[in-house]
Amino acid sequence: MKKIYILLVVLSLPPLISAQVWVTAGYGFSWLNTDGADFVIDHYNDARNYLSKELDKPGAFTGFGINGGLNFISIQMDVRYNSRSTQLTSEGVVNGTNFKREIDMSFNSFGLGFGYGAFEDMIGYGVGLTIEIISPEISTRITGSTETKVDITSFSTAVSPQVILMIKLSEDIPLGFTIRPYYTIGFDEIDYSELNKTINPATYANDQADDQVSKLKGFGIELQFGLITSLGF
Repeated sequence: MKKIYILLVVLSLPPLISAQVWVTAGYGFSWLNTDGADFVIDHYNDARNYLSKELDKPGAFTGFGINGGLNFISIQMDVRYNSRSTQLTSEGVVNGTNFKREIDMSFNSFGLGFGYGAFEDMIGYGVGLTIEIISPEISTRITGSTETKVDITSFSTAVSPQVILMIKLSEDIPLGFTIRPYYTIGFDEIDYSELNKTINPATYANDQADDQVSKLKGFGIELQFGLITSLGF
């Protein structure tokens, strides 16, 4: 009789225990602090009075992201990749020739998230943080010349406290979208001295090293769409 009772309990577990899973992709915006790069750009603009358009400073970054996650007994885990980039430009006339410099700056990150979450009916949420490894990349070019890749810090680590809101579109169709606001807190300083050397070859040697480094930090938000469904165990 006892064995039959245990068997009945085991057979009843699948409808009682379930997990929410999702795989989504979409677009994101970040507003990041890049004080070290700002210092380099200020020197670039100050040394060139022929610019009709000064070199932009980094501010808003945009890009693609993908995320997969699991919420089981209120424990939420997810993995994600996102790429945030921006393009900076300056323009002017040198010896009667139009001049344009472009700088492409990007931060590609891989993250592992942990937190607490819940899902009821059509809406779910999660609160936690993502541990990130960030790979910065910078390249620059001048009109009519080849592109130069700037050697900077290989990797930087960061954590991002986050909130995830999940909304299903229908009870019958396992599709929905997620909204994720977060704040990035960088642990390692990113060194922009090679960018300084590349675009300010006549003045970079006189600049203080501390002025050319900064930690990545700032707000971001992602909007993604994809599979959101429940699985029984």
